[in-house]
Amino acid sequence: MNSSNRVISGIFVVQFIVWIQRSTRKVIRFLWMAIAGFLIGWGINQVWSVLPDPRVWMFIVLLLGFPNLVGIVFSWPRRAKLAWHLDRKFELKEQVSTALETIKGNRSNVILESLILDTNELVRKLPVRLLLRGWFLIRELEALLIVLILLGAVSWFTNVSFPSMADIPRRTIPQLGTDPEAASIFPSGIKGLEPINNEQNSSTDGENLKQSGIELSKEQFQTLMSAISEMGKKLSDNPLTTDLGNAALQGDLEKMALEFDSLADQIADFSDESKKNLEDVFRDAANRLDEASIEPLSGDMSDVVASLNVSMTLNNQVESVGVGEGLTQIAEDLRDISNQFGSSGEPTSEGLTQSTEAESMGTEMDIPSTSLTEGGAGIGTSERSEGVAEPIERIAGEGDTIELENTGDNSAILQAGRPSNRDRTTITISGTSEMIIINQSTGSNSVLAPYDYPWKWRDVVATYFSR
Repeated sequence: MNSSNRVISGIFVVQFIVWIQRSTRKVIRFLWMAIAGFLIGWGINQVWSVLPDPRVWMFIVLLLGFPNLVGIVFSWPRRAKLAWHLDRKFELKEQVSTALETIKGNRSNVILESLILDTNELVRKLPVRLLLRGWFLIRELEALLIVLILLGAVSWFTNVSFPSMADIPRRTIPQLGTDPEAASIFPSGIKGLEPINNEQNSSTDGENLKQSGIELSKEQFQTLMSAISEMGKKLSDNPLTTDLGNAALQGDLEKMALEFDSLADQIADFSDESKKNLEDVFRDAANRLDEASIEPLSGDMSDVVASLNVSMTLNNQVESVGVGEGLTQIAEDLRDISNQFGSSGEPTSEGLTQSTEAESMGTEMDIPSTSLTEGGAGIGTSERSEGVAEPIERIAGEGDTIELENTGDNSAILQAGRPSNRDRTTITISGTSEMIIINQSTGSNSVLAPYDYPWKWRDVVATYFSR
């Protein structure tokens, strides 16, 4: 091989090295521009919520990065231009470009042969010098490092769930009249308040119950409570669903219904991780209920699982609303079941009878009436009193006449003092409320002592003044 061919071969090696260096720069540039495009799409969605679909972000990635990949194909350096750059870069005084022109012109003399020989020696040293100095990657690597740091920050930000107001567990104030013992104590309600509805529907055999489209047997109810208990163990571990989990562990269907209503209002603000946990819990519960054919509760839970999955996949607020509606429907199902079964798991009766009402409120009694006025009081003739006097009416007003019922036992609200042995139809009582002296002028006295209210009357008074 003569000197001219060796020069051409040496320049080809230089061309290949330069192409590798250019391609490396373009690949690194593609990487940091693609990451930058992803960050741009994510940032626009976070600030203006106009690019919710991640596929749009990928389009931005390709739009910014694809030209660099295409540029690799067209980055092969031309020989004449490369020779001119080599002369300038390494200060070769146009020796390489002149030698190429001589070889191209096919001219030959002693001087030109000497030029080609010298150029051949220079070209043999150029690959090593290019490998050490010709990469120019510092700017590209700096840009890649910056976008990688930003990508790490974004990844941390999206994985950390910052609590919002909707994520903070809420305490629902119990409604007045939800005391489980209120129905047995006041089956007819309290005067001045709305009566409590104790009417329930039950089947004739006590095994199957049907109300609002739900029909459960005792075995199905036991399966339901077992599934609810398992669900409660998982939900109580999550701070966002602690109240719902505790209600499930207690088997309180009414409280669970309230917590499901509260969860329906908060679900749109839950993170994807919280939604995934709920999806897993509801899926397990729905499978158990479906095996026991507990409808429509199992179907409603399956619908919530599907809506949660779509909501996480598309990050769609509309689907979050659908999840809330499904949770509300589950709450209605639990209320229907709670109305059918009591806390013991037995079917409820159609209502309390009149005799039960009389036993809860007290027995109607014939008692003597005592008239007490501002100036004194007396024990008069016996009268028959129908019904039970309302304790609220007894304490209403100030300075009015109060009718005290004396039954001879400890059931009265106020205990009258022991009367004197005189055969009197009227005894004048005077003095303070703390110590009342009876017929002080005759020397026979007694005390009208305040009576300790039974707990159920205190509840009535507290309820009255809390409205």
